[in-house]
Amino acid sequence: MLTRKISAKKDVKIHGITKEQEIYTVSNVETTNELKSDNEYIEPATTDGQFVVIDIEAFNNDKETRMVDSSMFKIKDNQGREFEPTTDTDVMMVLGDFADFFLQDINPGISKTGKLVFELPSDANNFSLEVSSGFGFAGGDYETIQLK
Repeated sequence: MLTRKISAKKDVKIHGITKEQEIYTVSNVETTNELKSDNEYIEPATTDGQFVVIDIEAFNNDKETRMVDSSMFKIKDNQGREFEPTTDTDVMMVLGDFADFFLQDINPGISKTGKLVFELPSDANNFSLEVSSGFGFAGGDYETIQLK
């Protein structure tokens, strides 16, 4: 199993139409070709490329509930390719409760942590995480967190 850690600790403030709403913090980034579960009955998820696993925290700095979803995130590599988080069932089974960035409401003054997993080809490197400014019609503007 190949595993590589990439350090990334940067706050990116995402601005909505009229005010700052959410803050995202990446605490850890790891690449591997195999994801193992703590549950002995769940088989590991593997790839011929690489999984990029990102530990992220989303903080709602607004006065109303905001929704965060894994579809608000994408990775770009040094070749300009864009990747969306994986929805592979094997990966979701391995992650279990950590794969909780799917349509999550976050109340004001509260944060949620979770993992984002991207499956990339093995030649992808120099990643940046693109974070959308909102969900649905409120989204579309992206801020960048350089991961490597």
